Amino acid sequence: MVDFDPVDTKAKESTVTDKANTLWNLAGRIMGRSGDLRGLIKGSAMEFTELVSDSIEKGGNYNDELWRDASMSITWGATITDMWASDVKDFKKDRKKIIDDFYEAYQALKLQVSMQIMQDRQNGKLAPPTTAPSFDSGSLLKPAAPAGGLHNWANDPVFDERMQAATLQLLQEYHAKAAARLAKLRVKSEDRGKMLKDGPQEKHVKQLTEHGALGWAAYNLLGAKALPPLPVSKAEAAKMAKELQEYTNKGKKPDFRYLQIMSALQAVTDKAQVLQGLDDKKRRVDIYDRAQANHLSKNELAFLREFYDAYEKQNHFGDNEGGILYLGHQLDTNPNLELDEGAKQEILRTLGGGLLVLSDENLGGGFDDLPVSIQRVANGEPAQIPLGIRDSKKGYDHVDWLEDAEYLDRLIGRTDTDGLRGGETFSANLATSMGHYLNDVDKTDNSHDETLQSLLDVTNRNTDASRDILTGVDTHPKFTDSSEVLKGLYTHAWEDDGASVAGLTDWIPEYMANKDDPTAQAMAKKASLGLIETTTGTDLYNALIDTGVEKGKSHSASMGEFNPHIARSFASVVEANLNDFGLPEEKPNEFGLYDDSSELKVDYAHRRRFLELGISDPQSAQRLMQAANVRDLSGFYDATKSGEFVDSRNSGRFRQLLDAAIREELLDRTQDKDDHDNEEKARASAISAGARATLVAAGGFAPPMVSQPVEAGLSVYDEYLRYRIATEWGGTEFQDAVNSQDGVTDPRHPFHINTSGNTFTPSKMEAKSQLDMLDSLARDGKLELDDLKKQGLATDKGVKTIYDFSAKDWDDNKDAVEKLLSSQKGPDGSDKSALEFTEKYVKEYKDQYDEVHKSMYNDVGLQEKGESEQKR
Repeated sequence: MVDFDPVDTKAKESTVTDKANTLWNLAGRIMGRSGDLRGLIKGSAMEFTELVSDSIEKGGNYNDELWRDASMSITWGATITDMWASDVKDFKKDRKKIIDDFYEAYQALKLQVSMQIMQDRQNGKLAPPTTAPSFDSGSLLKPAAPAGGLHNWANDPVFDERMQAATLQLLQEYHAKAAARLAKLRVKSEDRGKMLKDGPQEKHVKQLTEHGALGWAAYNLLGAKALPPLPVSKAEAAKMAKELQEYTNKGKKPDFRYLQIMSALQAVTDKAQVLQGLDDKKRRVDIYDRAQANHLSKNELAFLREFYDAYEKQNHFGDNEGGILYLGHQLDTNPNLELDEGAKQEILRTLGGGLLVLSDENLGGGFDDLPVSIQRVANGEPAQIPLGIRDSKKGYDHVDWLEDAEYLDRLIGRTDTDGLRGGETFSANLATSMGHYLNDVDKTDNSHDETLQSLLDVTNRNTDASRDILTGVDTHPKFTDSSEVLKGLYTHAWEDDGASVAGLTDWIPEYMANKDDPTAQAMAKKASLGLIETTTGTDLYNALIDTGVEKGKSHSASMGEFNPHIARSFASVVEANLNDFGLPEEKPNEFGLYDDSSELKVDYAHRRRFLELGISDPQSAQRLMQAANVRDLSGFYDATKSGEFVDSRNSGRFRQLLDAAIREELLDRTQDKDDHDNEEKARASAISAGARATLVAAGGFAPPMVSQPVEAGLSVYDEYLRYRIATEWGGTEFQDAVNSQDGVTDPRHPFHINTSGNTFTPSKMEAKSQLDMLDSLARDGKLELDDLKKQGLATDKGVKTIYDFSAKDWDDNKDAVEKLLSSQKGPDGSDKSALEFTEKYVKEYKDQYDEVHKSMYNDVGLQEKGESEQKR
């Protein structure tokens, strides 16, 4: 008999498996677990805290990150060792098959050789044998006599010769197969060894997860933040969608499979949310390379697409297709379900989160990937209407859409409030549809506010979508007029005072302040321009200041009176663009950006209109008044250091624009169109005469009188603070200064609003500037503080501020201050005295203040140039 024994491996499956078991036991000790950890860790998605026992987690030495890393390292080693054991087992199995195949082939070879010899002799190619064959039991290369003793090749030399050659060839062939299989095992051995040495590197984890070796281990142990590959597939998604119907439609009681489905969907969502957080660091303006975004993997995207496509098609109400949109209604009305309220909410939250992920273009999804029922409600169109919800024969209107919106809110309104967002098109289209239909709803009807506010909280998470709405980017298939959309959103008297709608613009200041990300700043700048241009257009502006909503004594309140959060958000946009609001006007009715896109180019009239919208809430008015004060302080400081008056001119322009906005808003509140045939005449009379002492109080802007002087911390020079205020309007110091409210709560402040609706008077501006100059000279060591204290102009804290002087006190000290300033050289290095410098500063400021007034108003006093005001 031929002996065929190819080279074997010294590795033994049992020995390797024992080593793997040892590692799994060690992993169990780390996590405080026992039993089949392979199935527990790899079988389905779960939180790491579910794997670690309470005794371990609550131990004094427990460190989540260290425990995760240690658990993953041991699990990795155990998994690779398991794989090596499987490799050895597969090799042994394959080697045995090669040996069996050889002997089977050898027997066939003997028959084949003998048959060929017989055929050759019959055909005369070979001579007959010289001796008769004898029967024997067979030998190494000779066949035994066949049954019946018909023939024996033992003494046939031709058979011996041919069989010997064929057998050697067969041995070579099968030895080669065995050697190739052994070489394959050696490659596996090297691969496994390298994986053990490298540890759970990303490329290795991805490879083993895709091949099924790791299962859910990487996700369970490292968490979504590690962005592990997830063991999901299109085929599994279709299966899960069908199985989930058993629980949501047919009353199957939740079991382990239910938990597997829910946890798999949630795992994809959790990973997507981590990717969205990373993507936030790469802001985009107009053209954003989606290929550079942090996409989910192809398998993960295919999983989501297939799951929702299959679920949408399978989710029926009798003979009518309902789609996933009506899942919440289905869960509420099906009496046969074995789901408690917590399970229902979990299903809605989990499936809703997946919808947001699937809609996100930056994750690789998109609007067209969403189920049809979700697309249609986002587009303001009738979804597939199921039997029993409403009459499908009547026309689709705002009532129907609001009903569909409630069903959608059941899904996406319960998603993670930490920031999981939908895609740009989905978010923009949904918010646009909402704004459109709100124009048909009674402004004071709050019956749907909870739903709509919840949806707005979701859509506003995508700032790209907010930018699209503000700048008029057309993504909606039906509603393309952004001013109509904003009118619906801004003039509705929201139950939350406009807090949710304000999210449409609340992000702008944050992006503007992000000096490390120029693209984010540019995005916010374009959004600011779009917001200002749209809201100050005549029709929308008039709708916002004359809403028809009664609030207090106002028969037709301004937007900010009943939606103060929106006005505050507008005011924050002004603060973020504060420098731009003081730039000189180039021409009327202009909207644009300067060439470097870093500054807004907006005419005076529309700047004033936007400011009026911002100060329609008293808190916002105070913030903007204080922002002007801080800006003045910065301008004066810069002038003392540079000798230039650019900032003083800009400050004067902004002050006039703010005063004009305040006057308009206050007069709107105190005069009603129904009571005055000629409102413009009444306005001019009231302002020019300055006779209405109650004007400010009637408008709700009058700050309280204070019995004790309020120290103006902002009037005390600090070089670092001045530098930050001058260069970083969005910085912390600026916000702290604005929030301080100094100058608003004390009527003695030079920019406290007066009864004429002004925050500027030349005499107080002169007094404040002289004291600021005195303070600057003292801090530069050019005047002795002790000498100033003797004259009653300073205290131990420094030069007195405007707050420290009553009108009479200032009259008594004015000459002394001017004498001191006349004795000192100005800070600009010229021959001018400090007093002359201060006078020059005040003149530059006042000239621009007056110039802006002349530009906006005619000789009568208050008629704006350009577009006429169609007010109450």
